[in-house]
Amino acid sequence: MALSSLALSFVESNDNKSLIITDTTGTDGSTDWGVGGNVSYTAIDGSAATYGLELDIEITTSDGTVTAYDTIDLFTTFGAMTTYDDMVFTIDCTLLKVSAIAIGDATDELPDGTWDITYTLINVATPANNVVYNEVVLIYGVVKNAVYEKLQAIISKYDNAEWLDDHVTREAMFAYSYLIAIEASAVIAKEEELLNSLSVLERLITHASNNTW
Repeated sequence: MALSSLALSFVESNDNKSLIITDTTGTDGSTDWGVGGNVSYTAIDGSAATYGLELDIEITTSDGTVTAYDTIDLFTTFGAMTTYDDMVFTIDCTLLKVSAIAIGDATDELPDGTWDITYTLINVATPANNVVYNEVVLIYGVVKNAVYEKLQAIISKYDNAEWLDDHVTREAMFAYSYLIAIEASAVIAKEEELLNSLSVLERLITHASNNTW
């Protein structure tokens, strides 16, 4: 198996009820799926003699709680990968399980926090040749939606010709500014820094700031 690396991209749905994970390893380069002697994604069939594809997710919330979820067998869960377009995996609360018990249903929001995601091509015959990709991503849809709800109150005030330079408006703008700062630093910040920032924003939404304005 000459496939030397894997890659993924991540998109959180607007309602924060799913995370769309897309394989971006490619099919054109010398180290991509099915090129030359590289294994193809079509060879993944969960057989005891060939290849499997798995996803492991560990979530750390802003209070430091770490939860490792059951391994997701992507072939069993999403079916055969006959085209490269099939290499898209939508993760919702029904797939986040601890000891086979899901944390919720498809209508529930995903937990905010840092998601440590491990994507593994399993070489069943030779486990030493497994190919592993790992990335930590920040998921923050719950608190983001809460910030947007505060911003919607500003629109209502404006539409009703109400005074805008008040405490509620300033709190909403402060929370939004903090959200934008988190988004701007998410790529370069360390995991601990992201969790601290997430915790601060959650407190701003729940308890407001200490600013007197």
